[in-house]
Amino acid sequence: MEDHKKRALRHFLGRSEKPLESYVEALGEVVHDLMDAYGHLDEDWKQDTKKFLQLMITDGCFILETMSADDQTINDYSPNDLIFSDHGKHNVIPCIKRDMLLLENQVPTLVLEKLLDVAQSGSIEVSYSISPFLFSFLLCPACVFCYINKRKN
Repeated sequence: MEDHKKRALRHFLGRSEKPLESYVEALGEVVHDLMDAYGHLDEDWKQDTKKFLQLMITDGCFILETMSADDQTINDYSPNDLIFSDHGKHNVIPCIKRDMLLLENQVPTLVLEKLLDVAQSGSIEVSYSISPFLFSFLLCPACVFCYINKRKN
C-alpha cells in the first residue's frame, strides 16, 4: 500500500504545482496540534517530527486522491493503475473507503485542510470546511475538487 500512497502523493503534488516543501511548511506550523490529535502517540513519533510530517502528508494526499477519484478531470493515472483506474475506482476504492472508517486509520482533518489550502493557494479563495465533504464522501461517491468548485461559485 505504501507504493500506492507514494504514487498518489506524486500525482497530487504534480497537479498542485506546489513543491513538497510548501506542504511540509504548512503542516509544520501545526505539527504539535496534529500530534495532540493522537491521544497516545508513541514517543518515537514525537521525537521525529520530520517522519511524522512525512506520514501525515503521504497519508493525507492519498486520502485526498482517493476522495477525488470520481472526478473525471483527474485522469493522469495509468489506465491500468490498481487503485485509480476505472477498474480500481469501482472495485478497490470502495474497500479503501471502508478501511478509512476504522478509527485507527484516521488522520486529523486539519491535515486535509492544510494540504488543500496549499494546493489551492492562488487559484481560488479557500473558505470551506472539509468536514461536510468527508461526510458525503464516506456515504456516497463524490470528489474533493468538485466540492471545492461548488463552494467557489
